[in-house]
Amino acid sequence: MNRMLSRVCPPGTGKLRAWAALCFGAALAAAAQEGSPFSKGPYLQVPAPKTVAVLWESPSDHPGLVRFGRDGQLDRTVAPVTARPITGVSGTLATDADASATAWLSTRRETNVFYLYSATLKGLKPGATYSYTVELDGTQTPPRRFRTLNPKARSVRFIAYGDDRTHPEIHAALTRRFLDYQPEFILHNGDLVARGDDYALWSREFFGPLAHVIDQVPIFPIIGNHEHDCTNYLALLDLPGRKRWYSFDAGPVHVLGLDFHYEKATDEQFQFARRDLLASRAPWKIVFLHPPVFNVGGHASAWGHESYLPLFHQAKVDLVLAGHSHLYERFRPLASAAHPSEWPITYATTGGGGAPLHVSLPNPALVVYEAVHHFMVFEATRDTLHGEAIRDDGSLLDRFEIRKVHRRPAQEYLAQVYPEESVELAVETMPSLAGQAAALPGRNEAAPVLLRVAPRKNGAPPAALEISLTPESAMNYELENGPLRVTTPDPGAPASVWAKVRATGPAKVTQDKNHNLSPPLLFQANVKAADGETTAYGAKSRLSSDAAEAAKK
Repeated sequence: MNRMLSRVCPPGTGKLRAWAALCFGAALAAAAQEGSPFSKGPYLQVPAPKTVAVLWESPSDHPGLVRFGRDGQLDRTVAPVTARPITGVSGTLATDADASATAWLSTRRETNVFYLYSATLKGLKPGATYSYTVELDGTQTPPRRFRTLNPKARSVRFIAYGDDRTHPEIHAALTRRFLDYQPEFILHNGDLVARGDDYALWSREFFGPLAHVIDQVPIFPIIGNHEHDCTNYLALLDLPGRKRWYSFDAGPVHVLGLDFHYEKATDEQFQFARRDLLASRAPWKIVFLHPPVFNVGGHASAWGHESYLPLFHQAKVDLVLAGHSHLYERFRPLASAAHPSEWPITYATTGGGGAPLHVSLPNPALVVYEAVHHFMVFEATRDTLHGEAIRDDGSLLDRFEIRKVHRRPAQEYLAQVYPEESVELAVETMPSLAGQAAALPGRNEAAPVLLRVAPRKNGAPPAALEISLTPESAMNYELENGPLRVTTPDPGAPASVWAKVRATGPAKVTQDKNHNLSPPLLFQANVKAADGETTAYGAKSRLSSDAAEAAKK
């Protein structure tokens, strides 16, 4: 595919993002003050070749109607559209932006009843463009256009992103670029809001920033951990199938969305996923979910390795998209070195929709990694899957292409394959490299830092670790007794390893509000085992009272 997806967009600024968020908030507030019957929407859900659902929310319960038609004509009607009540409970969140992601005070300050309307437009043609408008309480929305899905289309274009919670101004900066790429649908891999059971956040963090997009482009979300009990998620969103997991086809792409809560092979979701993926004959198979199957930075997630990972290879999944870690990572195609003919899979973490950013870390398997707010754009034909990652200022973060010849990965793609076992080894080792400092390192006195080296999982052969400081940390610290050479212990309790770290940089070492050392102190290890070899990186070292007590002993 020679045509590139990127469009020329003016770079955003922090002031512009803040201004956009204020405009969204002001528009919603003005609508409420003027007695608008629409508190959310309209927005599009459950798109299919011959149907689509139009949803909206209102503080009033009166029958509504939807007019729709092709070629700008609104000659068909769905009426009356009746509502079902929703009880919206909103709590008082902490004022600090980052803390608001998790803080929920016990005093709940507002309970309101809203009414959710859903109208299914039927008798549509696949791949056709329609206009529609919604009428309620004497108010008519401006005409909007949408396009139905077409499983037989030769190409399809879509957006993927996730973790937009907490900072709606950043979310708004991203979404104002979405329509430039003319997507046919949007995949959202979870954490739509900071606290799923706070009803007010759904307008502030999700529906507000997306208001000018999802009235024209349908969105397919999947559950994240911040959706909590999913009551509001399931009430406000109308999704295919079981809602928690589902699949659909669009052009040459088959998409499967998974709920991360169901990781076992004995779960109903796994049985659905197995039947669904093995039955699909689409040129491209894409899976999306919240926690990554492979992930180095952020949470260093490793979801579904025992059950879903073998299935993905067996079913010839091409791409797995996830979020949870608030950054961008794209891996080289991964496959087992022990099985040279295994189907290679590309994994991408796209969790940069607005949540506070995490630390990104290098790994030999990563092609691109960066802690930045962003979204992804894809265009697929039968033979080519083209992807781009776009930063919130509109600049290009990443661009890649996967090509197939006679439905098999092209040779240049196979040449990039990296051993899956080495990435598993790195992710497994990372918790062992999270330092716990007994004191703040000084220039004149080294501080003891505790590392708890864990045994290998599932009886894997022991690994030899050569532990040192990352190059960035070595600019501010010195490992007096390093590098440390350690072998992972036998199954059972982790082994305690003490490092002695002295400050060498110009700044005095302090701790932040999360007790992380500043400047950051991070350890790395060269890891060698019978089943792989890699470089692993630990999380930021923290000042720890447990380490201080252990040091005394």
